Parts: sequence; C-alpha cells; structure tokens
Amino acid sequence: MFYFSPDLEKDSKLHVTKDGFRDFVIPVVDLLRDNENYCTIRLEMITDTLPQIMLTGTREMYNRQQESQQVLNYNQDFLISHYSGNLMQTLRNIPGVQSMDIGSGMSKPVIRGMSFYRIAVAESDVKQEGQQWSSHHGITIDPSRVKNIEIIKGPATLKYGSDAMGGLIHILPPEIPSVDGSQFNIQFISRSNTKWSGLSGDLSTKKGNIFSYFQASYDSFGDFSVPATDSFLLPAPVSSEQASHKVKLGKKVLNTAGEDFGLSLFTAFKTKKQLSSLELSLFKQNTGFFFWEGLKLEENRTIHSANSFDVLNPKQNNMDFNLIHHTSYLINDDKIDVTAGYQRNTTQEFSDLFDRTGNRAADLKKYIDMGGLDLQLVLSVASLRIQYACNRIPGLSIKTGMSTQFQVHQKDGFNHILPVYNKSSSGIFAIGRFQFSKIWTANFGARIDHNYVFIEKTLNADPEFGDAILNGEIKKHFVNASFSGGIVYIPHGDIIFKVNAGKTFRVPSVYELAAYGLHRHEGRFEKGNQDISPEQGYQLDLVGDFKWKTGFLAISPFFSWYSNYLYLNPTPVLRPEGQVYEYK
Repeated sequence: MFYFSPDLEKDSKLHVTKDGFRDFVIPVVDLLRDNENYCTIRLEMITDTLPQIMLTGTREMYNRQQESQQVLNYNQDFLISHYSGNLMQTLRNIPGVQSMDIGSGMSKPVIRGMSFYRIAVAESDVKQEGQQWSSHHGITIDPSRVKNIEIIKGPATLKYGSDAMGGLIHILPPEIPSVDGSQFNIQFISRSNTKWSGLSGDLSTKKGNIFSYFQASYDSFGDFSVPATDSFLLPAPVSSEQASHKVKLGKKVLNTAGEDFGLSLFTAFKTKKQLSSLELSLFKQNTGFFFWEGLKLEENRTIHSANSFDVLNPKQNNMDFNLIHHTSYLINDDKIDVTAGYQRNTTQEFSDLFDRTGNRAADLKKYIDMGGLDLQLVLSVASLRIQYACNRIPGLSIKTGMSTQFQVHQKDGFNHILPVYNKSSSGIFAIGRFQFSKIWTANFGARIDHNYVFIEKTLNADPEFGDAILNGEIKKHFVNASFSGGIVYIPHGDIIFKVNAGKTFRVPSVYELAAYGLHRHEGRFEKGNQDISPEQGYQLDLVGDFKWKTGFLAISPFFSWYSNYLYLNPTPVLRPEGQVYEYK
C-alpha cells in the first residue's frame, strides 16, 4: 500500500511493473478522479507462448569434446563417396586406417599398423567373431547396409575386452527419424577392373513409436585384371628344384571372381523412456582362390580362362548370420542397457582333393561327393552385455556393467587347420567421466576379464603323413586387467587437446594356440603353440584438434610398448605343403 502526496504535478503518471505481468501506466489525475480515497490495481498476466527451441547434439560432437581418446564418426555420405568394394577397403580412406587384402573380395582392418586379433569389430555393441580364423576369413559385413560407423584409434579393451587392444570399428544401428514417413533408396555400383556390378536397395518406415528398416544387396565381380607382363613367384615346397618359381599371369589373375549377397532387417519400438530393437542380418559370399599350384599346367590355365566370372575349385564360401536384441530404459537421469546377441559364422573351402598315401580312400570319396570339401569351420557365439549409467551427480557420469560370451567351434572337411573347441569369456567394468568445468574433462576406467578355453585333442586321420597328434587337449584360464585415464582440455570452442594413457591386454586366440595345417591364402603351413601367454600393452595417445570455418586439422601422435608380443615365425622346417610357420 502506498499514498500520493496532494501536491503532485498534474501531468504525473503511475507506472506499475512486475515480472510475468504486463506493465500498467495511468495518469495520476485520472486515477484520483475515478477513486476518491483508494483504488486497487490489477495487472494482466502475460500468457504469450514462447517459440519452440530444439537443442540438438551429435555423437561426433560428444566424442570430440568429451572423450580423451581419438574417436571418429563417419556417416553414409562418406561411405558411399569412398566405396571401394568391401567395408574395410572403404575405410582405408581414413588417415591411420588401412585394409589388409587376404583374397578376392576379402579384407581385414588395420589401425595404426595393428590388425587381426588386435582390432575388434563390433556391431550394435556386439563384438563380431569372424576374425577367429586368422586370415582364412575376412570381415563379412555388407558395406551397403552400413549407415554410420565409429572408429576408435587406440585401445578399446575397457568396453570390449581382449581383441580390442589396438582399436575398434563399431558399426552403429540405423538412426530412428523424429517424424513419421517412409523412404526408399536404390543404388547401383560398377567398377571397371573386375567388371564389378552391384545393386542395393533399402526401405525404411516410421509410424508412431515403431520404426522398421529393410535392406538387400547383390554384388558380382570377375577375375582381376593385371598388366600382361606380371608374374607370380611360387612358394617352394620341399626344395626350390621342385617348383618352377615364376608363373606368368597373362591379363587376368585367374579364379579370383566372386559374388556376395546381403540381407538385413531392423525394427525398433521407441518411447520417451524406452527403446527396444531387434536386428537381423545375413551375408553370403562365394569367391575363388588364385590357383597358384595348378597354373603351372596349361590345361588348368585353359579351363580357368574360359569365363572370367566362373568360380572354380579352389574356392571359398562364407556365410555369417547375426541376431541382436537391445533394450535401454531411462530411470530419471540414469539409464540401463541390455544387449543380447547370437551369431553363426561359417566358412567352407573347396579344392581338388587327393590322398597322398592311399590310406583315406573312404574319406576322399565322402568329401569329393560334397564338392571337394577341403575345410569347413563353424563358430556359434552367444553374448550378453548389461550396462548401468549413473548420472545423478552434476558433471559426473559412471557406467558400470558386465559382459559375457560363449563360443562353440565345430569343424569338418578332408583336411585340418583348427580343432574343435569351447571358449568362454566374462568381464566386469567401470567407466567414468567427470567434467570439472567447460574446458576440463577427465575420463577414467578399469576392467577385469576371465577367459577359459577348452580345445579337444585332434588325431591325424593319416598318421603316415605328418604328426600322429595334430594338437593335444588344451585347457587354459586367463585372468587379466586393463585400465586407462585421460584429460580433455578445450581452451577455445574450436581448439581441443587430449591426452590418454592406459594398460591393455590380449588373450591368445585358439588359432595361435592350436592351428595345424595349410593356409591356402598364403601358401604356407601354419602351426600353433600352446605355451604362449597373453600380450600386455601400455599406450599413450596425444591429440590436437583444430577446427575453423573452412576445414579442420587433427594431429594424433601415439606411443605403444608391448610385452610378450605374439607373431607368426618362419621355421627351417619344410613340408610338401610349404614352409612351416609357428606362433611365438
């Protein structure tokens, strides 16, 4: 309540303001004329609707500003513009990432010079196990269905355990659009060298809380073309006198044609607090092996030259099936994720079989009737991952969880390279992030893993040729720990500095422990070693990230030191199949 002095000037005005209400202005003369003694002023509440504001962020932005490791994200535009036949060859356009070609249409990833069992490939948070057969098997993932991909340069063992000590390639699920609708895409790709032709198409639709995505593709390619003067240096079997070392290739690398077929389905149910998805994929591949032994005979050369698209013996068939279910649920600011997966990887090698001693006549007939089945490997894998993210304390995020996996490996075929085995692995982890301020963020984490492998004893089907026991029964337990910590410093929005250090490990693969047989891709005899121990690694990563309107620059030196590094060592032992290489 307030009072007016009677000596107010005639032109005085009363101005009343209050937050959330419209201003009220009235001449004092009018106010006094209408109200002799007192008056009540009622202000009008402001009910204007503010314009809608949408805050957006990307996974790439988060990784750049919050992760102390170098984590790179690439979308479909990059993958299409750099398409190079298969996924790994496409990714070699990224600095620090290369591909190792192990056969026609087959490649393995290389990050900072590390490959094979030191680079993990994951799909929707499930680690793919197609690399457990050394270079007998490439990464059989249809590149045309990959829309978004994430690459970690450096150790990723905290999240994925052993096999990720050198880096990670993570294929992300399709993004769910925010608005309802349908979309159809079709793509045709052609390459001149192999007369490669590929066709792929996808259909996506969203209505309400349900999103579905379907994709299919088919690729076909012929023998690789080379200069007519090129020649191939044959590996010598027992002595160099038994090999004519050079074989002229002509204009084609014969029997390197192939084809592949891919099919995938993704469906999801999404609300404000829950996301549940089911992902199914199938990929089949049929490729020929370069017939370096048979090309010494003109008769074989004539047969293989008849049609550059024929896939004749020796050849390889691969089939990978994946089923992944993921559910995430928000509990206030916290989040729980559960991911379950099943995968079945199959590889078959066919060739013109022969019995060196005559002791396996029945086996020879059996496998010739199966198309000349030289080798068949089947790996079935079931996995489960549970993670709980606690975000209750401002600036602090802690993710704790566990992951477990069980593998069953079976074999068949006239020859041998890898035994029957069962393998299990389990791990618990904690990964944290604390943001001190807008310019300082710390990352830290630790993980403990237990791995167990049981390898069945394998006897030689023909003891007159080779060792009587190809590998003995092996039971091994491995317990290892990994940890890391890092800092992100952002002095300016477009300038970021990072440092990350940690300790990693890698458990020996079954191939390194118990392989025994001819590696047809390389033309050499490979042998495992059951006495080897896990690798241990220590790594330091530095990153300088600079961005401006017209471009960006990233500098990322790294330092690594490994103890007990496992490698395939050539020995002086010679066999009719080729020189013997043994893991050490």
